[in-house]
Amino acid sequence: MKKLEREMIDQFNLKYDREAIHIPYRFSTYDGLDDDYVIEAKGRNKDYQTCMIEWKKLVSNESVAQIDDKTFIYLVSPIPYTTYFVFDVSKLIDADYNFGWHYRWLSKNTEFGKKKELELKYVGYIDKKDAVDTFRT
Repeated sequence: MKKLEREMIDQFNLKYDREAIHIPYRFSTYDGLDDDYVIEAKGRNKDYQTCMIEWKKLVSNESVAQIDDKTFIYLVSPIPYTTYFVFDVSKLIDADYNFGWHYRWLSKNTEFGKKKELELKYVGYIDKKDAVDTFRT
């Protein structure tokens, strides 16, 4: 897990008085976990009205949430990483939310300093107005 995602989980815990643990495994599809939530944290280098989410992350994390009777939370913080948007993805799925799924060529990873390899990803978007909460640090 990248340092930013770890800090985002810490801020989530502070804001909501939670004890989500950080998932340190490189290939985990989620970044945090507690008794009620499966949490994917994503820092974004640009601030847009919509937040991109990958299909494979949504399906994997929602599956874990359903199996463990939890809620899948998508926590997004655009640069300068002081505002947090909290999306209840499980609730959006239940409401047949229109994610606008489509394929895009995107960077294989977002690690700085790594060679930019592109891969075709199936992605959708969640409008910030559909966040269940927004908070600042």
